[in-house]
Amino acid sequence: MWYMIIALFIWASSFTVGKMAYTAFDPVMTVQLRLLIASLFVLPIFIKTYFKLEKKLKIRLFYLAILNFPIALLLQFIGLKYTSASSAVTIVGAEPLFMLIIGSLFFAQKNHWYDWALGVLAFIGILLLVIGGNSDGTVSVFGSALVVLAELSFVFSIFFGKNIMQQMDASTYTSAILTLGAITCLPFTLVLNQNWQMPTDWQPIGAVLYLGVACSWLAYWLFNKGLQHTPTKVSAMLIPLEPVLGVLCAMVALGERMSFLTGFGVVLVIIATVSSAILHSRQ
Repeated sequence: MWYMIIALFIWASSFTVGKMAYTAFDPVMTVQLRLLIASLFVLPIFIKTYFKLEKKLKIRLFYLAILNFPIALLLQFIGLKYTSASSAVTIVGAEPLFMLIIGSLFFAQKNHWYDWALGVLAFIGILLLVIGGNSDGTVSVFGSALVVLAELSFVFSIFFGKNIMQQMDASTYTSAILTLGAITCLPFTLVLNQNWQMPTDWQPIGAVLYLGVACSWLAYWLFNKGLQHTPTKVSAMLIPLEPVLGVLCAMVALGERMSFLTGFGVVLVIIATVSSAILHSRQ
């Protein structure tokens, strides 16, 4: 269980660390370097397994990698530039509810009545978070909207990738989308990056290394290792810890503060996510 908790903390800290990287790196370059660093760890597996796959499977992985990384991750980290780390991690924390709603609307997934009720509660929470933060300048409507779009893109990539995941082992799949993600991100970086100067300060460099090594590789390894020894119900209960840890991390490391309305919105999103995990774990 502790492996999973450490992994969730690493993921939760990614937005706070991203803000630190932005002191010298453009968000687009931050994502590109993060993917390049992470791909180095899985490159041997990619070279060994990818070229043995069927052509149709390679094409599907290519498009899935674009949706998963250049699109979803770029939207997420560009959005982070314009909004607070606390608001970004809270929106990302509502991902399980996004999955339930998208699954029902587009993939014929059957949901319970409380899934819709909790989805509405999370939406109200995000709305209050944005309204409260926008009034005092700590949360951007534009930035929050980009983070929401990033989550929707990521959720679609999960549904589209389910069939592909069943045709290969996890290490082959992870190495393929990470390496292809780093490659397909290059054109976006060439067009969108606004700062090509490499910093000499240790903080942004360390932040990018942390995002690449810890957030994009180590956390996945820890989470999967913990998943092997942790009951599914317990795993589902642990996942909502991410927004809680993320908000605390942003407040401690960045000194972020929230208005009452923003804080109330964050609490509503967390309550909706935790309630969903508890209800589904009891099935």
